[in-house]
Amino acid sequence: MRVSWGQEDFGGLKTLGPQLSIARFIGENWYLRADGGRVSYDSSLLDSSVLGSEQSMLLRAERQLPNGDLSVTLDHSDRQDDNRSGVGIARRWSEGGNEVEVGANWQRESRETGLMRALGQESGLWLRASHAFSARDQLSWRSPSVSSRPVRALISAPSSS
Repeated sequence: MRVSWGQEDFGGLKTLGPQLSIARFIGENWYLRADGGRVSYDSSLLDSSVLGSEQSMLLRAERQLPNGDLSVTLDHSDRQDDNRSGVGIARRWSEGGNEVEVGANWQRESRETGLMRALGQESGLWLRASHAFSARDQLSWRSPSVSSRPVRALISAPSSS
């Protein structure tokens, strides 16, 4: 269990607030994790009186398999102006120093930019692969998600003085 004070800076948007994380191995093949938190947004680009603070919860279950793992993630956030629930699934195959992972997300929290973190969600398919040439050298890449979109337009208009 971990209790902390989180702070993230997306450049133009900061999030601040308490976080709680609990993780545990169940048997030899299952790993479960729960993360919760409450953040407030600090940005001149957003109207925080409309947004309010955000409470979020993420649950992740991962099953170890002989050649990799399978994971399912559920996440939810509540805010004064909007709620969001998302789900993700991923399958990873590993052999030696090589890995291939495919996944799908539906309405997950977006982390592309600060404004997308506050106002958006992410849905799509992705593919990640890595190849180890040696113990030190590795080539990795990840395809972008198919789609990301803002949910609401709560951007403050610049005031003219």
